Amino acid sequence: MPRIRAVSFDLDGTLIDTLPDLAGAVNETLTALGAPNLRAERIGGFIGDGADVLVLRAVAASLGMPSEEQARNTGAVEIFDGLYRQRLMSESRVYPGVVETLQRLTEAGFGIGCVTNKDGKFALPLLAAADLSRWLAFTLSPASHAERKPNPAMIIAAARKLGVAPQEMAYVGDTATDILAAHAAGCPAIAVSYGYNHKRPLAELSPEAQVDRFPDLTGYIERS
Repeated sequence: MPRIRAVSFDLDGTLIDTLPDLAGAVNETLTALGAPNLRAERIGGFIGDGADVLVLRAVAASLGMPSEEQARNTGAVEIFDGLYRQRLMSESRVYPGVVETLQRLTEAGFGIGCVTNKDGKFALPLLAAADLSRWLAFTLSPASHAERKPNPAMIIAAARKLGVAPQEMAYVGDTATDILAAHAAGCPAIAVSYGYNHKRPLAELSPEAQVDRFPDLTGYIERS
């Protein structure tokens, strides 16, 4: 296998525990709609496919709607956008060891990027507020629903921006969507076990490595 020369990361559930603020903004949205609130753990199961999908899933679950599309006319997405912008990093926290690991990788000469399904209007200010932007060469967010992972297009674009072949860039994420996108792009995938994966065991997708702590990923990267 070619030597790894660059690394790209998912955001929610990988770099930052964003569930506290996402859940808070979702439940404030539900309250504004007169709908019952949901437990944070249940909201966490809706994370990974973009903020609008998260909100629509939550509204549908709260109101007992049979499909997310029925929730689209409630105005929930617009309400959520305003509420979440106000609290991006209020209770969210960078996972332990992330800053030190990004610094170590940077000093070792690895190119680093972020590839996320989170809308750019949220991802960029969130990373800035978390003081992680300084370690990232760029952050890629989808311009349309079609570009969202597991579509590999953004990951392929990240490798190109970092000047490496896809097989020379590891992609690190916490969900099945991340692993599927990485493999579709031709990248080795590293799964972190602590995030928001609620759909299927990541080991079933045969990531090249799986770690329980963020700093542990450097062992695989530096050996490759």
